[in-house]
Amino acid sequence: MEEILQQNNADLTEKFVDILEKDEKLLKVYKPNKKKFWWYVCLITIVTIVGIPFLPVVCLFAGAYYKKRFYAYSCKRVIIRGGIIGVDYKSLEFRDLTATVVKVGALDKMVKQNTGMVEFGSPGSPLGTNAAGMPNPYRYVHVEKPYDVMREIRELIEQTRNPKITVE
Repeated sequence: MEEILQQNNADLTEKFVDILEKDEKLLKVYKPNKKKFWWYVCLITIVTIVGIPFLPVVCLFAGAYYKKRFYAYSCKRVIIRGGIIGVDYKSLEFRDLTATVVKVGALDKMVKQNTGMVEFGSPGSPLGTNAAGMPNPYRYVHVEKPYDVMREIRELIEQTRNPKITVE
């Protein structure tokens, strides 16, 4: 089941109301693939031997994280909504976006949900990790059809940067 959620769902649009500008309209909202997300949480917990005694706590925090996690893009920027206790937003304006990358890993292939990660880079937040070893914060993780998502956003960016002049 594809978890791309259209804007006409007022409940999902409401999740971003705190961050949207007056003239800004959400175009699409995404939710991470649930099966891929939980496979990832279980794999990380099992691999981290120290984490096994804390499995209930990890699952509790992961559940809260998943419940609040949404990805969206508007006519101006990409937006990430998340958090564990509170709700946090991160956004990257299209004018600042200079690179996009799609990554499909081994777990994506094993779970067979056509999932992956779309990463957005800018001069202030380059792709990959920064000097402190922290990953780029502008990532849509565990999304379905990541190449399609990237293509849609890249096309929108091109439209906003180079509006076509229509002659009647």
